[in-house]
Parts: sequence; C-alpha cells; structure tokens
Amino acid sequence: EVTDKNITICNLVCKKWKSIVESKYLRELFLSHHQNSHSSWSLICSDAKNKEILAHYGCDNWGLSLSLYSYISSFLTDEFENHKDPTVYVLAYTDVGLILVLSRPVPSGLVTRVEDGVVLGYKVVLISARNIIDVITLLIYSSETGLWSLTTLRSSLLLRRIVWHNPVNLNGSLYWLGYEQSKPKIQVVVSHDFYAKSDLCQVLHFPDDLNNKSDCTRLPCTTSQGFLMYMNISLERRLSIWRLESCEWKLVAQITSKTAFDYIPLAINPFDSNIVYLLRNMHHCLACANLDKGKFEDHISDSGTLTFSGDWDTAVKDHYEAYHTFSLPRWLYRIPSSLS
Repeated sequence: EVTDKNITICNLVCKKWKSIVESKYLRELFLSHHQNSHSSWSLICSDAKNKEILAHYGCDNWGLSLSLYSYISSFLTDEFENHKDPTVYVLAYTDVGLILVLSRPVPSGLVTRVEDGVVLGYKVVLISARNIIDVITLLIYSSETGLWSLTTLRSSLLLRRIVWHNPVNLNGSLYWLGYEQSKPKIQVVVSHDFYAKSDLCQVLHFPDDLNNKSDCTRLPCTTSQGFLMYMNISLERRLSIWRLESCEWKLVAQITSKTAFDYIPLAINPFDSNIVYLLRNMHHCLACANLDKGKFEDHISDSGTLTFSGDWDTAVKDHYEAYHTFSLPRWLYRIPSSLS
C-alpha cells in the first residue's frame, strides 16, 4: 500500500525522484486510488492547553501509527521546550496540515490559498488589540512575498466589538464573532477574505435568535467538507445545524433528544457533515449525533482509529467554541515560500 508517508521517503532520494513525486500526474494518480478515504484529523481543545480530544489517524492516505497531536507535541518539545523558549502556543490550526505557533497568545489567524488540493500560499494575520469600531488594523505576513504589511479594513456594519481570539479559517477567510453597535446583544459573524482585493469586512447575521447566548465569547461555528457550519442549542433544547452557502444559511438538520438534553456541541466531522460530536454535560463523556438517523448516542472508538481522551478537563465545557479540528491534506505538498 502506497501512502503519503512512503512518498515522502522517496522525495528524499534524489532530485529526479523528487520531480516525479511532486508531479501533477503522480498526485492525480494517488488521489484517484484514495478517493474513498479521508486523511488523518484531530479535535483539539485550545482552552485546555491544546488537549487532543478526538483523533482519527489510521487512514490509508498517510499510514500514521500515532495521532496528529502527538507529532505536534513532539515537535514543540524538540524545538522549544528543550531550548531557550520553554513556552509557546499553538494559536491556529488548518485543514491542510499547517499550524501557527507563537510565543504569546496574541489575537491572530492563519489562512491558506489552495488550488486542486495543493497549498499555493499562506498568510499569518496579527490583529491590533486597539482596533476601534470602524477601522480594523492588521499586520499580515505573506508566504508569496516573504514580507509583513500593515493593512486597514472597514466593516460593512457598525460594530460594538469583535472577539478576535480563536477565529475559524476556511478558504482564505477568517470568521470572528461580533456584536452590533446599535443592538449590543445581537451577535453576528464577521469575516474577511484575505485573498480578495476588497478592504471591507463582511457582516452576517445568524439564522436564529442568538440573544440567549449573550455570554458567548467565541464563534459557535466549525468547518466540514469545505463549508462553514453553525451549531446551536435552542431554548426548546433542540440541536440545529446550519451550513453557509453563497452567503446564506441553509438549515441542514434539527434533532431533539428523547431524554434530558445535556449535550454541548463541540465540532462536526471535517469529512462527514452528518456526524456531530458533543459533550454530555451530566456524564462527562463524549457523544455523537447522526444527522441522517436523527439520534444521539455515546461515542465508541472505531477499530482503534478513533480515540477519545477521557481525562480532558471538562471545566471548559461551556466554551465549546474553543474546539478546533485539525487535519492533514490528502496529498503531500511543498510548503509555500517566497524563495521557492
């Protein structure tokens, strides 16, 4: 069985092998043979010192024997903890294998430009904590130029404030939670496409009444199969899932529990939008909801490839917005650089 891991080894043999491995022909051939399998991924809680909650690593694409965060943890230990920088933070995860590591938890984000499954570039976004209502100042690093630049954005709607930490990244855009200036309790989605020429941030209202979540400090969204997904528990104790399509919310599913509703949504499977992962508040265990079947059930590991870290600190259970999915690409690509 040929995996990305085997191909990586071939890439190191010689320049001729390297050119073959990086060719479009081999990429398309590899993907055609693995079209029914998805890549390794993990669910990570950023409010629990990046604790790995869920991990799927026994896939055909990469052939990894350990979960993704075990490799991240080893890398951080080797590069920082054993040297002069003992404390670092992983502040952003992507669906193409890139992470953002900084020495202090500043408002930031990481976006990528992807074409045919290959990452062509990325941008590191640092956000000024002194932003005023109508002007947003950003410091952006581009892998394509190798330079930092100061950028000013405007909002399409006057906002009271924006929660800059833990944005959701998707298709070159960052998504934040915001509050309207005229109606402070009304929460909105604030987004910007960092590969577009516009300097205008888009503001999108949630599809339901989010006033009952006025204490929310993170965007209650995740990504799945290339879409932004919104998860919410209504006052009627009903789980509702929406998908953002062409700047409009589309209701995907609604599920009501037959028993006492004690579920808190964490994330949606990045490769299967019918599977939602939740925390059972009362029993402190992981559960999942099958949207096709319309039912909840306790999570069970699948042949040892899907695991649950049961000792994670459930004290953060009210901050489900701080859970991030991290996945590897289906194909190994060269990391974009201004020198390549």
